Amino acid sequence: MKALQRLSATSAGAAFLLIFTGGLVRVSGAGLGCPDWPRCFGRWLPPTSIDQLPASVDPSLFNFTLAWIEYGNRMLGMILGLLILATAIVAIVQARNVRKVWIAAWINALLVAYIGWQGGQVVAAALEPLLVSVHMIGALLVASIALWIALQVHSLTNPSMESGSKYPKKILAWIGITWGAALLQTALGTQVRAAVKVLVEEKPLAGENVWLAAVGPIRHIHELLGIIVAGLAVHVAVKLLKRSENPSGLVVQSSWVLAGLGVFQVILGVAMIAVTFASILKLFHLWVASLMLGLLLLLYVIVKQSEKGEA
Repeated sequence: MKALQRLSATSAGAAFLLIFTGGLVRVSGAGLGCPDWPRCFGRWLPPTSIDQLPASVDPSLFNFTLAWIEYGNRMLGMILGLLILATAIVAIVQARNVRKVWIAAWINALLVAYIGWQGGQVVAAALEPLLVSVHMIGALLVASIALWIALQVHSLTNPSMESGSKYPKKILAWIGITWGAALLQTALGTQVRAAVKVLVEEKPLAGENVWLAAVGPIRHIHELLGIIVAGLAVHVAVKLLKRSENPSGLVVQSSWVLAGLGVFQVILGVAMIAVTFASILKLFHLWVASLMLGLLLLLYVIVKQSEKGEA
């Protein structure tokens, strides 16, 4: 299964990289850097100067940097789609007897195709907030499934990876609860950012404090849930580090990183408010959330493998 192992691991890495570039598109305001889809200003490659714009396009809409940021994100999305499709095809060949692997691979291939199409709808709808949120959650699900497949394949090729390891009772439930809360937290975060974006357009001179106050209860729910998720992440990490018997090095390292990211995420959230939503902080706030989801999934699969002899 070497080909499947390489493809699944590469797909997972590309998926989380795409979440980062998607966040870059969001915070840089490049979402409409290419106002049409799948082309960019009517071209398969973005224009490099105003002279290359179609006659029907208002030159004021063109920004070289934003157009290429958006186009780069689209190209990475296309590469990811091809990687996931290749993973699905190879899974049928090399893991046809492991239904959970090839079925998940084809589900992800269909999902990534839908998310690609839905990205075009986001552009057509001029970044309608709800569609943007659906697009982000879809990307997180694609990344999660891609990582799950990679971990499944790794466990099949390394069946004794967790032999001799014992982990705390009910830790799978705690990991699952934390993963669900983290996904909800991320979804709420996209809604908060979308609400702020609308308020900025409606009241551009109001200022950060007014925009945040006008967001409503969802902002406070997001902040409270963020603290809860961080606490849950630390709780899971401590239980794994303190109550495990002969844990693997991967579990130990992942637990430490998970706890650190949970604390760091809270710090980022506070800092974003303190420095009026600095774009670079928003970018990493989103990406850290995606990394936490990935780590929780990794820990779940490893612990499950140790308990049942399979991932």
